[in-house]
Amino acid sequence: MKTLASWLLSLLLFTFHSNAQQLKQIVETISEKFINYSKSHADAALFLHTNKSIFQAGESIWATAYLLNIELEDSLKYNTLMLCLVDPVIKKSFAPQKFAIINGIAQVGLTIPDTLPSGDYVLTAYTNAYAEGKHEKIFKQVVTIRSNTTTFRKTITGTDKKLTAHTYEKEGYKVALAQPKGEDSIITAINIPGSPQNILLCYHDLKKSLEVLAVQMKNTFGQLKIANTGLRPGLQKIELLNTDQKILSDTLFWKEPETIKVKLEIDSAIHSLRSNCHCRISIQDASGKPISAMFSISCSLSKTILPTLPDIRKYYYFEQFLPPSFQIPFYWDYQTTIDSINTLQGIGNWIEADTIAEKSTPFTPITGQVFQNGRKPKRPVSILLLGGTTPVNFQTDNTGSFSISSDMIRSINTSFYVTISGGDNLESYEIQLNSSTDTLNDQIASQPFIFPIPPGNSPPQLYNMPVMEDKTITLKAVTVKSAPNSADFNFGVPFFDKDCNAYVCNHDVWMCTANPVSLHTLTKPIPGKKYFDPKTNTYILYKGCPQDYEPPKFMKSISPIWYAAQFHAPDYRQEKITIPQTNTTIYWNHLMRNNDDGKASFNFYTNDLPGIYKCVIQGITDKGPFCVTKTFEVVK
Repeated sequence: MKTLASWLLSLLLFTFHSNAQQLKQIVETISEKFINYSKSHADAALFLHTNKSIFQAGESIWATAYLLNIELEDSLKYNTLMLCLVDPVIKKSFAPQKFAIINGIAQVGLTIPDTLPSGDYVLTAYTNAYAEGKHEKIFKQVVTIRSNTTTFRKTITGTDKKLTAHTYEKEGYKVALAQPKGEDSIITAINIPGSPQNILLCYHDLKKSLEVLAVQMKNTFGQLKIANTGLRPGLQKIELLNTDQKILSDTLFWKEPETIKVKLEIDSAIHSLRSNCHCRISIQDASGKPISAMFSISCSLSKTILPTLPDIRKYYYFEQFLPPSFQIPFYWDYQTTIDSINTLQGIGNWIEADTIAEKSTPFTPITGQVFQNGRKPKRPVSILLLGGTTPVNFQTDNTGSFSISSDMIRSINTSFYVTISGGDNLESYEIQLNSSTDTLNDQIASQPFIFPIPPGNSPPQLYNMPVMEDKTITLKAVTVKSAPNSADFNFGVPFFDKDCNAYVCNHDVWMCTANPVSLHTLTKPIPGKKYFDPKTNTYILYKGCPQDYEPPKFMKSISPIWYAAQFHAPDYRQEKITIPQTNTTIYWNHLMRNNDDGKASFNFYTNDLPGIYKCVIQGITDKGPFCVTKTFEVVK
């Protein structure tokens, strides 16, 4: 751990004691405490960019999960993203799913159950680091879900609870800061009562980088200018400690990040139905030099995007450090935000924390126990895992216990089963599974959730599904009259596939017999979801097949860790779609990269739903995160 000795540029009324053994030992002790504290906390901060805020039951929540504050080589220990929807009133979790994290990025396609009642829910996400015992902050975002079968129940109540300004000062001790314009340095002014004494000056980035300077005061006031080049830009903190390692005074300050200039262009501010939109984005630094970036893109009906949609910049620089019950106001700027969050003392009182050993228990999503005739066996039992490209054989221990690692159950569209392998009298065996994430989800759902009031005490309709105009859309002799509060159609005739041979094509088309199969990505239908049947020109409600139901006791189904399916947007040049397309999200791209010139382009088609649409791009660069938005109108 480096000290600030090499960065000391000028010193007034101070004498630096680099050779004092006592101060050296104290500095080493402080550094060790900070290191241990950092090891017990997850390196990365988890952020999700979702396609919108308001959803219909049966829709998919499309999202990209970013691990912030982390280098690529350190991201390998993050392998699994866990998500669920939490009802904060009854404190229950729904729709748990897991997704694979690859190089610090996860692509999410979370299907909302058709049976979920209307209301406000909390989309909750965490990684395997949290499951392994790390102090990882859980990501939470409010989403509103509408159902055709239940009345909307508003479950999230606002609160005006805010972070109050506070600076820790004890008995006349005070540390204040100034930042010379145009210099990467800070001037620290220190006041102490009584006689001069040894003090310690610590400053850190509230995450994992700490610098310590030991000095001796020759008077009760002094100023110190130091170069601020060792910590990341953003929110930082200076703490004044005595030799007993007690905080005497502290204050937050802001290190200005490098400028990221992002320009998003759409070829026209007004588009017609089913027209092609061409978009361009350029990303540069302050001097106009291209910046390499990774980013996700959503274009959705503006009314479905609430002010609560998380901003990656706000989260990266501020919210990841705040207590779970606090959030930054929706309309914010850097300086007023800094002024309002001086509640942060000692990065969670790290200086007072005991030495914490780093936990290294690997995340195991599934554990199980085999019973034979109601008792644990006294010898290993052969197990077969089905569902991957090839079956996997393994054995339990001598008592019938077994575990399944994350890499064994990753899949794009296939479920997994575990069964007793071979042997006679299979009916005498029973497999019981335990999911570690189910317990964690229940614990998270029981936690209190406080949500701030939207700006200006916004009226409740902000939380409602946008009301569609009562218009008639006519396409090739097919007339559909839109329904208030819904962009989707009623459920169709229930269908049970006894042979388990059904498949679904792009745009939720059942079996796609009306179009060339070669133009489509074929997936397995999801029980409880509706699909358009081109044979009958109606909708059906898929009720599943025998494989979707509970297998015998010696076989258990396992939910996989998904590689998210890609969002399919219609290409009207290639596909003849006669039914009206009224999805409120018309474009989603999990992950895109710009070229060496800092530029990228993308295009998509509007559908048959007129209105104001907003494109939101959020992403990361080596100079920090960025967010940019652009709106356009679709007219008939």
